[in-house]
Amino acid sequence: MIHTPAYQPIAKAVAINGRKLAESPLRLVDGRYEIDFEDMERQMQQGVKMVLLVSPHNPTGRVWTREELERLAELCITYDALIVSDDIHADFIHEGHEHTIIAKLSEEIADRSIICTSPGKTFNLASLEIANIVIPNDGLRERFKDGLQQAGMHNPTFFAVPALETAYTACDDWLQELRAYITDNISFAESFMAEHMPELKVMKPEGTYLLWVDCTACSRNESDLVKWIEEQSRVSVSFGTSFGQAGEGFVRINVAAPRPLLREALERMAAHYPLSKN
Repeated sequence: MIHTPAYQPIAKAVAINGRKLAESPLRLVDGRYEIDFEDMERQMQQGVKMVLLVSPHNPTGRVWTREELERLAELCITYDALIVSDDIHADFIHEGHEHTIIAKLSEEIADRSIICTSPGKTFNLASLEIANIVIPNDGLRERFKDGLQQAGMHNPTFFAVPALETAYTACDDWLQELRAYITDNISFAESFMAEHMPELKVMKPEGTYLLWVDCTACSRNESDLVKWIEEQSRVSVSFGTSFGQAGEGFVRINVAAPRPLLREALERMAAHYPLSKN
């Protein structure tokens, strides 16, 4: 089970492993996405074996509260489902919100949890393809290790481990500056769109460096958004259907970029904005 709209490589991984994908759509309530626990339970009653949790959520920017995670975990215990939590954006939590690793709620929950983290997003080390897979349950951990061996994945690259160690032990000041820069970029992008493209609705991110933007005032047809943003404005964004059909009419904008580049992208979009009154 995944919560949609969702980062599609996760959904694809389910399909290519020959498993059946269950999608539980998030509910958009007053500009904020929420888990539909009633829908989750109905589907889990049909035999869901694993919940693929993205925490913080990509693309909506939600940081799940402790109460939400507790309720999700209770369902997984009741229906005997494994929790695999992708916490790759956990270093980007905005003021007023707190990230909770679901496995830390209790030993019972930890025993059925797999927590996935990586320096890839935080320190821009994705090309090294290194991650931390935390599996408290001894049996699950051995099965995971066997799976890596079966796939021929024995060791990370030579440069990956020292890069990871350096990122986690010697880059605190850099990360603090990065967070502040991204916070300012989010505020800049929100203000720019409010002034120049006011019909767009930006979902206020609680975490991540991604903005999930409702463009349905311009068009509910993604081909129209592609023409405006990609073809006319020459700006690269992630279009909503790449996160499933629930994302049509939305775009995801990555603001983890130098301010001049972000400003230029938004100015290009505004110059070709289909609802412009100029």
